[in-house]
Amino acid sequence: MNFENFYKNKTIILTGASTGIGKEIATKLLGIDCRLVLVARRKELVEEYSAGFLGRESLIISSCDVSDKEQVNALLKEVEARFGLPDIVLLNAGVSLGEKYTILNEEATRVTMEINFFGVVNFVHPLLAPFLERGNGSFVIVSSLADGRGYPQSAAYSASKAAATIFAESLAIKTEPLGLKVITVKPGFVKTPMTDKNRFPMPFMISAEEAALIILKGVAKGKRKIKFPRATSFLTSLSNIAPYKIFAKAVRMKERE
Repeated sequence: MNFENFYKNKTIILTGASTGIGKEIATKLLGIDCRLVLVARRKELVEEYSAGFLGRESLIISSCDVSDKEQVNALLKEVEARFGLPDIVLLNAGVSLGEKYTILNEEATRVTMEINFFGVVNFVHPLLAPFLERGNGSFVIVSSLADGRGYPQSAAYSASKAAATIFAESLAIKTEPLGLKVITVKPGFVKTPMTDKNRFPMPFMISAEEAALIILKGVAKGKRKIKFPRATSFLTSLSNIAPYKIFAKAVRMKERE
């Protein structure tokens, strides 16, 4: 299957489009005949790499803050007025604030949850009823392979992604018989400005371009879960079933390295 054909003539919303995986997905979708809505707080970064497409009638670039419910609602009204209901909503916006604190930082935790989890919720809730009335629509929710355990160096990030994963699974179970598609994407380490800030080992890292292709092809194939790279997925599955004492000892040793 030529995955580009799957996206032709569709209306697609993509959040977190300024850098990393989002930028690579956007770059590929810009070359396809679709109606595209690129959402990023740093709108200027999107305008920079999409300069050759700025006059296109089928393109919206928005500086909408996904954690702000009113801004999201305003964006969705604009999209519906210009393009109608979206077909695919790819919820990729996310932050990892590093959490290089003695234990935790409350503000960082709240900001992380607002963007990584409620940034998903704020799109799903207003679109759910229209999607159900139409009888189709896809939510692609980007979580993480770090959603399964309490990694001490990323407590807020892992917690936000765990919330997103459970939310997506619950939504999928409820809505799949009603015609909706809910896909959970769980990347491992991908080279992006976000991971560039990390100061711990990141094995099996892949490029953002490779990650984007895996996601776009997986969505086109109708996969329920998209997990990558395989080696990281396998190792985290073992980590997720390890007894607490073994897991805690292993990650404490890693922190001391």
